[in-house]
Amino acid sequence: MIDWCTNHLTPRAPHFTFVHHDVWSPGYGRRNSFKLAEPFPIEDGAVSLFIANSVFTHVYKEQAEYYLCETSRILQPEGIALTSWFFFDNESFPFFRSGVPCLFVNELDPTAAVIYDRQWFVSMLRRCNLAVRKATHPVMAGHQWSLELEKRPPTSVEAFPLGEDQAEWVCGATLKPMAKPVTPPDDIDLLKVGDVVDVPAGAHGSTPPPPPLRGLPSEFAAAQRELATLKRRWAYRLRRAVGAIVRPVLRSSEER
Repeated sequence: MIDWCTNHLTPRAPHFTFVHHDVWSPGYGRRNSFKLAEPFPIEDGAVSLFIANSVFTHVYKEQAEYYLCETSRILQPEGIALTSWFFFDNESFPFFRSGVPCLFVNELDPTAAVIYDRQWFVSMLRRCNLAVRKATHPVMAGHQWSLELEKRPPTSVEAFPLGEDQAEWVCGATLKPMAKPVTPPDDIDLLKVGDVVDVPAGAHGSTPPPPPLRGLPSEFAAAQRELATLKRRWAYRLRRAVGAIVRPVLRSSEER
């Protein structure tokens, strides 16, 4: 996709460039490098509009922390970041003694949908020197919230609901009865999430080092990298092709 955009769109609009952000995801970037985060290839304060729709809904907590700080770093003083999030309230789950910052919906691919605690989110924004300029609740309870983020002004008033305020729109158990959808019933299925088979943040918007890859033992990660290199070699592909032809013949002769 990046190559196609570079070859077909950039020649027509040279001010548009396309870069592959090479980080790993169990559902969306299996062929990428085995690392969870990389700095954006953009200088500080260079971006007036940052669009991350359906991005923070599919990243681990450490990635969300890192990229919120990166967003703060690259935004201009008057810049806007358009983002989307799934939210729940820790207060609605009293058995979470120490508080849980995020919930997952899929044990095979945790990043299929990641749901964040509202209070954790606000605390993280403050650590990254960001603020919510505008919050729009989803069209059906528990779906994606649309948030406009900005650099935190000196006299910031958080435009983000907490506690009972709009609690009926967050995921799962809430401090209020769950809100009824404001979208036609026929459209609700289109909004449902389908199955897909702490690095501390710096103060004042500075970006911490990229978080290390977790969930994979180092030996397994090394083996995966070696296997990925092997699969790119023509000899491996040739053996696979020959094997696909020979195996059925051998199996047929054994059955005889």
